[in-house]
Amino acid sequence: MIKVIRYDSSNKVIWNEFVKNAKNGMFLFNRGFMDYHSDRFDDHSLMVYRDDKLLAILPANEKENSLYSHQGLTYGGLILCRDSRAINTVEVLKAIIEYCTQIGFSKLVYKAVPHIFHQFPSEEDLYAIYVLGGNLISRACSVVLLPKDKLKTSKGRKAMISRAKKEGVTVKKSDELSAFYEMMVSLLDEKYDSKPTHSLAELKSLKKDFPNSIKLFTSHLNDELLAGIVIFETEKVAHFQYISTTPFGRDFGGLDIIVDELISTVYKDKDYIDFGTSIDEGKFHINENLIKNKESFGARSVIQDVYEISI
Repeated sequence: MIKVIRYDSSNKVIWNEFVKNAKNGMFLFNRGFMDYHSDRFDDHSLMVYRDDKLLAILPANEKENSLYSHQGLTYGGLILCRDSRAINTVEVLKAIIEYCTQIGFSKLVYKAVPHIFHQFPSEEDLYAIYVLGGNLISRACSVVLLPKDKLKTSKGRKAMISRAKKEGVTVKKSDELSAFYEMMVSLLDEKYDSKPTHSLAELKSLKKDFPNSIKLFTSHLNDELLAGIVIFETEKVAHFQYISTTPFGRDFGGLDIIVDELISTVYKDKDYIDFGTSIDEGKFHINENLIKNKESFGARSVIQDVYEISI
C-alpha cells in the first residue's frame, strides 16, 4: 500500500535524513536550504511511503491550482531511496498523480534532476513520466566540463589566462560576499536588466548554514576586486551559481583565471564542473554569446528538462 502525505515541519528531520542518503539527493533539498524563501512559495512538498518505509520525496509548491517541482529550486523532481527501481518508481509517481486528483490539482509540472548530480543511476522518474503520459514542455542547456578529461580550451581563452598571470592577478577563496554581490548586481542590471535570485542577506545566511557547499572565489590585482564566482558544491559537481566581473576585470582576465584555477586545481578531482544555463528569449532560447563563452573553456551541454502531466 503506497501512501502520499504532505510535508510539514514535524517531518524535517526525517526529510533531511532521507535527502542525505538518497541516490540523487543534494544540499539544495535540505529543508534548511529550501525554507529560506518559504514566504514566497506555498510549499506543498510530498513524502511517499510504502507501509512505514519512505520511498521518495518531492520538493514542490502549489500555484494556481497546479503542483510544481519547487519553483524556488533550479531542479528537483522525485528524490529516490537507493533501492528504487523502475517499476516501483512508476507506482510512486502514479500515487502522486492520484493524490493530485484528490486535492483537485489540474496538472503536475516536473523538473528532473540532471544526471550529473546523481550519486547512482537515477532516471527511473523519466521512465515513469513517459509511461504515465507526461509531455516535455521545456529544455535548457547547462554547460558542463569534466576536469579529468576536458576538451581543449580555446586559444582566445588561453591568451586571457596568460595575460592575467603575467599581470599578477591572484585568485583566492574569499569571504568578500558583500563586495562581490554589489559588483554582480551592477553587472546584471547593466547587461541583462535582471536581479540575483538570492538577496545578499539570504546568500550570507545560506553560506553560513552550508559552509562546505557554498563558496566564493575571487580574483584581485593590487587588492582591487576583479571578478568572482559563487560555487554550489555537491559531492560530484561544482556548480557556478553566480559569475560576475568588473569591466577592468574583464580586460585583465579576472574571470578567466578563476575558472582556470577551479578547473586545474580546486576542483580537479570533481566529476563535473557545471557553468549553468544560458537562457535568453531569442530564436533558440539560448544566449548565444554566453553559451559560446562557457563552451570556450572546453565545456559542452547537459540537458535540464521540464515535463507536464495533466491530471
